[in-house]
Amino acid sequence: MRPHQFPHLSYSESRDDLSRKRTHEMIDEMSDLVHESLFTITRRWEQIACYLEGLLAEKNGLLDPEYHDSLLTDDGTFTRSKKYFWAIEFLIEAETSILDNINQAKRFVELLNSNPPCGEVARRMFVVRMKKHNSAIQKLEGLRKGFAKKQDEAKALRDGVSCESKVPDHFAHLLL
Repeated sequence: MRPHQFPHLSYSESRDDLSRKRTHEMIDEMSDLVHESLFTITRRWEQIACYLEGLLAEKNGLLDPEYHDSLLTDDGTFTRSKKYFWAIEFLIEAETSILDNINQAKRFVELLNSNPPCGEVARRMFVVRMKKHNSAIQKLEGLRKGFAKKQDEAKALRDGVSCESKVPDHFAHLLL
């Protein structure tokens, strides 16, 4: 069963084109579907990035001295530390998954690029399609880099919480 209007009813490839691995019409038809999928995937990754930004918003609290001091004495430190461990593991998996998305998109672009159309109008549309796909890949790359930075941030926050919660013995008398 084929999706609605894909490929169009008038779609066909000649046997000569298929035997020579020239399948530009079929790939052109798939290109729009792939781009819509990339757009949806990118939007979902952006939502995850936004959620993680809110989750790891501790860095803003560090500007408040009372909040920062609570890291030394608050029982919530252990809870925050667990949150950072979770975020770090999640971000490792997210980086791997988004890299898979990027590699899949790049393979499709390579296939698309290896089958350029022959006609002038089709070539102009081809260039537009290539720009759209490359733009989507760049957005995914930016999100992947953002996840790597967020992972470093979570590690720094985790290490800061665990280090600050352990006061050296020779400074313990200052807290009393």
